[in-house]
Amino acid sequence: MDKGHGQIFLYGQSSHGIFENPNLGRADFTNPNRNASNFPPQMAVAIASYCERQSSKGKCHHARGRGCLAGLVGRIPELCFVNQWVAPEIERDFPLLSRNNSLKTSCDTETYNCLAWAARDSNRWWEPSHDGVFDPGQYWPKGAPRNYEFSSLVKAYELHGFEVCRRQDLALGFDIIVLYEDELGRMSHAARWLYEDECWTSKLGPFEDISHDYLSTLEGDTAYGTARVMMRRYHP
Repeated sequence: MDKGHGQIFLYGQSSHGIFENPNLGRADFTNPNRNASNFPPQMAVAIASYCERQSSKGKCHHARGRGCLAGLVGRIPELCFVNQWVAPEIERDFPLLSRNNSLKTSCDTETYNCLAWAARDSNRWWEPSHDGVFDPGQYWPKGAPRNYEFSSLVKAYELHGFEVCRRQDLALGFDIIVLYEDELGRMSHAARWLYEDECWTSKLGPFEDISHDYLSTLEGDTAYGTARVMMRRYHP
């Protein structure tokens, strides 16, 4: 697949524009009608931390006395990522990533990577093996080329029910993912859209999961290159 294939999806020369209305933000995180009991404890604490930061900017709905989730802090056991930010090496490699446009949502783990997480697989590390010999926990779809070419990544997701789509093809009931390509034409990253939260979710290699407002947050020469192709899979 040549790079031109990616143009069927997108947004011209930059990744601004796809689900990236700054007026949307994380609606689910700051929705005053959202019941805190719906969140798992670790997410509730992460959201509380986010609300506290937004409150200081006058942007959090909960700051106006409508059941702020920040009240959960101190009542939930401390977890690894409470009041923490991404690892220093992540900040170095992703200069566009900041506390204002993303949220850490898990601890570090080498159990799965971004390619697996985009496909809702949190039990395996998706990566091709040139010789067909896999390390424990490693996985690559049978039938996908065993190399790091970007087209091989597209094929891997096609074997899991995804299809390349255009923005106008999007609809509720589908998993939406975007694949990133580095400057050498190799696979580099995949992110998945969260409808309820109105943001993207990504696993950063062996490090943490994050939610991020913009695809461009993870773009760049030292990061994941360019968000290139959008795909969808029916997920009721």
